Amino acid sequence: MTKPPVIAIDGPSGSGKGTIASELASKLAFNYLDSGAIYRTLGIAVLKANVDFMNYAQITEIYNKSNITFEPGKPHNVILDGKDVSMIIRSQMGSDVASKLGQIPEIRDILLEGQRAYRREPGLVADGRDM
Repeated sequence: MTKPPVIAIDGPSGSGKGTIASELASKLAFNYLDSGAIYRTLGIAVLKANVDFMNYAQITEIYNKSNITFEPGKPHNVILDGKDVSMIIRSQMGSDVASKLGQIPEIRDILLEGQRAYRREPGLVADGRDM
C-alpha cells in the first residue's frame, strides 16, 4: 500500500514558503501543515498551563491532549482545542516560546512524531521546522 504524497517546502524565514505551501495545498486539495505553528501553539498551551519548559513529561502530556488543527480554506488560522489562536501564536511571545521548544531535542522528537499524523489522503503540503 502506498502512502499519500508529501510536498515539503523549506527556506529562510520570511521567504514566502508558508504562502506558497498553503496556496499549493489549496490548489491540490491536500492537507496543510505549518510545523512552526505547531511549535508556537504548543508553547502557548505550555505557558497557559504554567509548566516549566524543561518538564518534558508534562509538555508531552499537554501536546498529546491538545487538538491542533488548521482551518480548512484558511490554513493560517490555527485552532487549539476549538479556539482560534492565530493571533497570539504569531505574536513575539509565540515566536519566543516556539524558539524555546525548538531547542529541546526531546520535544522536537515528540512533535515530529505528531506531525507525521498530518500525512493522510489525498496528500500533504508541509512547511517549516524538521521537514
